[in-house]
Amino acid sequence: MVHPVFDTHAFHLYATITIVSALLMLVQNWHAFLRMVISRTGYQDPVDLLPGFLNPDPKLNQMEPGDYVDRARRVAQDNYAVMPVFWVIGFLFVLVHPEDVLSEVTLGGFVAARLTLALATYTKQRLEVRGVLYALSTMILFFMAIYTLFEHLHPEYHA
Repeated sequence: MVHPVFDTHAFHLYATITIVSALLMLVQNWHAFLRMVISRTGYQDPVDLLPGFLNPDPKLNQMEPGDYVDRARRVAQDNYAVMPVFWVIGFLFVLVHPEDVLSEVTLGGFVAARLTLALATYTKQRLEVRGVLYALSTMILFFMAIYTLFEHLHPEYHA
């Protein structure tokens, strides 16, 4: 039997986003690795210059940064910085039972901002574009955190 707290529209939406985002983060590491192996650039560890199956003819310039690989790494690193915060705040947010529309707008808006930010990074958009998308996703997190804190401290205002 599912506890009523976990049988809400908001929780199901949060759970779906959390599972998909965790899988996406795992895939992003593989994506950066594949870009490194295919382009033979962006290696980070000096031991990578030892001949082996994935690097049979190592060259010293493979240790130089490569935009093709680094762009994938930046997307992954940005998600590693923000997604755990979303997972915690999102979980606490759904526990205060936000209205369905509010959960759809906040959780959906966060996902849309993050996906658009990743796309903007991969397509080499200007800092201003990426900055607005990053700010939007984190402002949604701020709102969710403040809303959750208010609902927690003042449950009498919750309908």
